[in-house]
Amino acid sequence: GDAYAAIAEVLSRRFRRAARDEERWRAPDLLVVDGGRGQLDRAAAALEDLGFAAQPVVALAKARRDGESAVSDRVFLPGRKNPIPLRSGTSPLFLLAAARDEAHRLANAYQRGTRSRRVVRSKLDGVPGVGPKLKKELIATFGSPRRVRDAPREDLLAVPGVGPAIAERIRDHLGSEDEE
Repeated sequence: GDAYAAIAEVLSRRFRRAARDEERWRAPDLLVVDGGRGQLDRAAAALEDLGFAAQPVVALAKARRDGESAVSDRVFLPGRKNPIPLRSGTSPLFLLAAARDEAHRLANAYQRGTRSRRVVRSKLDGVPGVGPKLKKELIATFGSPRRVRDAPREDLLAVPGVGPAIAERIRDHLGSEDEE
């Protein structure tokens, strides 16, 4: 997706709560944005739009390779052209890298959850009489909605919970291979 738009969206949600003085959502002492100059600039612009222009914010960019030499992790500051390189093995790098890595872990876990929920949704969701338990049983038995659709009627009827009426609704709802 659009990383810059995502930053603006997240900060908008977070700092609207801070603006309402919600106890759990007070503005942080320091906002660390994952990324480089572009992410920092977008975050600063979003904060200004939300009335938090004075909010301290930095961006942390991972180390990258330029040709043969490795460039260390870097901290970008507003109003400063060049980033501050962080020496490997130092306490500031460990602290900021741990925060960044935890943010990555949470974001990846969220994306996996979203992806798995999307995978769980299928054409079987709209079949009257097929609830989550039966849908799970059908997918476990056949592997996919397509295989459920292509299964012989007798195989459908062999699945616990599938009677003649539900088997017919499944076949009607999913259609036949010829309709695709």
